[in-house]
Amino acid sequence: METRIPIDVVREIVRRVQHAAVADFSPRTGVVCPVCGGRLTPGRLGVTKSLPWCGRVRERYHRCGHCGARFKSVEEG
Repeated sequence: METRIPIDVVREIVRRVQHAAVADFSPRTGVVCPVCGGRLTPGRLGVTKSLPWCGRVRERYHRCGHCGARFKSVEEG
């Protein structure tokens, strides 16, 4: 007997895995995708969500323009 996992459960697992990857962000050099290694330069960051500063840290969520992976970056200021 074959067990099937509901698609919404699979999507949630994939979303959590994709956002588990964290990269360092630099306003000068941009960010490097932790999945494919592609550099997203400051003009092409692919930011999908940017959170306000929390103390000295700011989080941004990106979608890589090279491989389509979603990941989070952290900027310290």
